[in-house]
Amino acid sequence: YVSSQPLGAVLAIMPWNFPYWQVFRAFAPTVMAGNVMILKHASNVSGCAMAIEHIILKGGAPKGLLQTLLIPSGRVEALIDDDRIAAVTLTGSTQAGKKVASAAGRNLKKAVLELGGSDPYLILAVNAT
Repeated sequence: YVSSQPLGAVLAIMPWNFPYWQVFRAFAPTVMAGNVMILKHASNVSGCAMAIEHIILKGGAPKGLLQTLLIPSGRVEALIDDDRIAAVTLTGSTQAGKKVASAAGRNLKKAVLELGGSDPYLILAVNAT
């Protein structure tokens, strides 16, 4: 027996790198679980955020399934405090994660954090012989 019980509105705080992929990998499971997503994208990729919302609407999704907020990072804590936000997910720095986790914990809200930024690369010379 599987019981699906959506949480409601999930606040997704997304980084500038991979601005489309990061949103869609959070959006898909959020919506499949019956929730809506409130997107707070990095301010330097706000055009990507608006394009994603447009794509979702143009694809036939109901208005409000994905809502983009163009707000500064300083207003995120107040959003987490808002009773209409049921959960929060963040991909970002450890420092940002601490702030989000603190606000989510204070409000007893579910939180998913992907922190760090330690994507090591090994670059090798290519011998064309």
